[in-house]
Amino acid sequence: MKLSTRTRYGLRALAELALLSDNGGPVGMRQIAKHQAISKKYLENIFTDLRTAGFIRTVRGASGGYALAVPPEQLRVDKVVSALEGGLELVCCVDHAGDSCSRAGKCAAHDLWQELSDTIIKTLSKYTLADLAEVRRREIKKAAARENR
Repeated sequence: MKLSTRTRYGLRALAELALLSDNGGPVGMRQIAKHQAISKKYLENIFTDLRTAGFIRTVRGASGGYALAVPPEQLRVDKVVSALEGGLELVCCVDHAGDSCSRAGKCAAHDLWQELSDTIIKTLSKYTLADLAEVRRREIKKAAARENR
């Protein structure tokens, strides 16, 4: 299983937004795109989904931009990945048993798919956006220390 670029970029952008919004105000998309080396146009598409999911909000005006709609400590990574991927289950029968698979109830691999999906969800739910922002904060400090040598 591979997570989409959309999800990987979305998590990076949210971590950057959480870190930059520590200053209290909204953050411009151009700044996030630049810091994370993500195309502004692609980031706009990702932010549309994140806004629809209720994770971010738009702040209008001269000093507008984007802000988190949920405190970073309360925004779990599994929720973000699910919103950007359209779910977390590896196969559709795990989420919709009987509805999408004619083999439901007699599939030798169903329990395996269920266990794998549960493990992925459990692991992703351990982390919050605050955790990712802290990792980003440490990366920035390390880079600054290397530059000052």
